Amino acid sequence: MELNKIYIQDDIIDYIFNNLFYEDMITFSQINKYTYKKYKDSIKFKVYEFLNNDYKLYKECFKRYKYDEMQIKTMGLIAISEPISIWATSLSGYYDLRYIFELIIVGLDINDTDIVNINKGLNLRIILSTLNGCKSFNRFETIENINREPSLRSLHMLFNPTQSLHLQDRIKKNRIWIHI
Repeated sequence: MELNKIYIQDDIIDYIFNNLFYEDMITFSQINKYTYKKYKDSIKFKVYEFLNNDYKLYKECFKRYKYDEMQIKTMGLIAISEPISIWATSLSGYYDLRYIFELIIVGLDINDTDIVNINKGLNLRIILSTLNGCKSFNRFETIENINREPSLRSLHMLFNPTQSLHLQDRIKKNRIWIHI
């Protein structure tokens, strides 16, 4: 690739790109048509890396990109098969439903046979059904419906987890819980 009459080899460009933060990858990809074509799919599919790991960037992927039905189903299978536990107190644990919420908003079919079969617990099936029942014509109304539903406590606006083995590294890094 040539930048300002200076040729830079592709492997150097790839190395630079792969060592950037997500937001910087987006900016880097917009340098010219070459970088956009080369890296747009790589950036789009980072969503799989953020699934059950980084909600802020996961949510950003859904704001920025559209995913097809099969991609949403694949993400749904991953999110539902490995739900993360979060704790409001030392005695009350919940599933981190934020990732599943984003998938339901964009059209995850919870009645798909693969999704139904991947559910390991009856309580998760009931929670998914309740969450899907809260879905309304827009995000705001859906969140309002969720806040009225006691079984979806981990998605409520006033919910803040106190501890989680999975969240310890992210809490140290971000210091905040990001709500839906």
